[in-house]
Amino acid sequence: MRKRVKHLNALLIGMGALLFVSACNKAPSTDHYSQSELIKGVNYIGISVSDLAAAEAFYSNSIEGLEVVERKVLEQTSVLDSLAGEDGLVVDSVMLRSSNAQLRLMQFAENDHTEVDAVPVNGPGMMHVCFQVDEKIQAYQKFLNNGAKTIGDPEMVQLNPLRPVKYAYVKDLDDTIVEIEHVDIKAAKLKEPPKHNHRMRHIALATGDVERLALFYQKLLEAKAPRRFDNISSKKIDRVAGMEGSKLTMAWFHIGNLELELAQYHSHPPQELSGTRPIQAHGYNMIMLDVTDADAVSSLVVAAGGTIVSEKEMLDGGEVIFARDPDGNLLGLQEASPESIISSDNFLSNLM
Repeated sequence: MRKRVKHLNALLIGMGALLFVSACNKAPSTDHYSQSELIKGVNYIGISVSDLAAAEAFYSNSIEGLEVVERKVLEQTSVLDSLAGEDGLVVDSVMLRSSNAQLRLMQFAENDHTEVDAVPVNGPGMMHVCFQVDEKIQAYQKFLNNGAKTIGDPEMVQLNPLRPVKYAYVKDLDDTIVEIEHVDIKAAKLKEPPKHNHRMRHIALATGDVERLALFYQKLLEAKAPRRFDNISSKKIDRVAGMEGSKLTMAWFHIGNLELELAQYHSHPPQELSGTRPIQAHGYNMIMLDVTDADAVSSLVVAAGGTIVSEKEMLDGGEVIFARDPDGNLLGLQEASPESIISSDNFLSNLM
């Protein structure tokens, strides 16, 4: 097995191991890990915000240790112009780095899509990013103190009495959903304490057809099968999601440094979109994949049932092709230098 997969297995030593092990403490399967030689990881998750300074303060002050690694103005980027349907687009951006992944805040100078509704819990679209933290840093309370709004129960919910993890969904300053997971490290009784007190655990896609979307990502990532649970329902989940009588299917893939979560609320079917969500609309707007060969990955996208929406062009010093999955979620296929600020190689040996 190649070195990258060894790094992925090593990630299970830390905080992630707590959530993946079964009640019988069997070793977790790695079938859901990307086996692709072409896709290294996730460079960053993009998020469109209305006020860059306010958004930076909101996230930095809520997650202790979230680091600003770059402030940059994106302009004269024809690939973003074409995606946005505007000429001369100017985007102010800030890259925030967690221990294992990055969130790119993006404020569009000209934005005619501010009235587009935020993606709800049941989607469709990029629904939330999950931050998993040591409960000692009190991230949930800090999010609320910094202006976050609760969605479900204002008290965090422990879903499984055997796992010392509490969950909550909140909305940020633009009503974009954030999931927070508080882990009681002492109660977890890990052989070794986690190296860091926070990480971005996953980006979640809510869909009306989880079978189609899971098959797409299984083919794209060349994974054997997703980690998956069907017919999930409980009053505790209702309390987190803020929806009564919820019943859903969930599946997960691991893409190098970050997980991809898929969820379909069978009990609350999402409203179908009339077109793709504008990149300028407030909320998560792209998953930037770190690839070794953008042309080869674009062929995989098409073969798996996605579409290519841009030619190969330069962005952040690396060549990128943009694509959409079967739900219309925007994927960047970027060839980034390992030395680049944006590269997922920054996190290859990072233990949670």
